[in-house]
Amino acid sequence: MRRAAAESGVTTARVTISPENTASLSTISGFGFVEVGEQWDEVDGLELIFEVPV
Repeated sequence: MRRAAAESGVTTARVTISPENTASLSTISGFGFVEVGEQWDEVDGLELIFEVPV
């Protein structure tokens, strides 16, 4: 997050995580990410999309 904030052109950080990946979901929980949608990944299946302003 610090590196993204240091880049002038970066305004949003986005992560995609499988709904079953509780460890990753827990990791981002303290950073203010908000779920904004979902997508289907050919390899990983369903992924939730989260974003936070930088």
